[in-house]
Amino acid sequence: MYKILVVLIAFFAILPSCKQLDTSVQAFNIPNAQWYSNAKPTFTFVITNETAKYEMAFLIRHTNNYKYNNLFVNVAYNAAGIVGTAQHIEIPLTNNNTSWSGKLFNNIVETYVTAKILPDSILIKKGTYTFTIENIMREDPLPEILQIGLMVKKH
Repeated sequence: MYKILVVLIAFFAILPSCKQLDTSVQAFNIPNAQWYSNAKPTFTFVITNETAKYEMAFLIRHTNNYKYNNLFVNVAYNAAGIVGTAQHIEIPLTNNNTSWSGKLFNNIVETYVTAKILPDSILIKKGTYTFTIENIMREDPLPEILQIGLMVKKH
């Protein structure tokens, strides 16, 4: 009886860890930490549940030597067959221009910034969603950027 009780307790302790993750993160490594404006990473996600709510966020990894408080990008999309022109988005990287808003690991800052990438007029439906991110900062190449990416989280 005692062994059965131990097995049941272990089973129920492990069960919550078996929950399927509903977050997808894709990242593009920037060669030599120099992001040229002609390097336009593309990210593709497949949506299978059109009744769920989705949140999107940018992932930016840069060095502690990055000299700007933000990052300006254009994002073009193909949302399940609906093609959108590039929209200009500012990604803030600091708290009130004083400290990095992301987490600092040695000399690397990792920041997730929730953003409204798709317009309200686009209803989420099943299909493939492709996003292309273009660096539109004045400095080209943009130094100290290590990775750029997107995260899609299902609620």
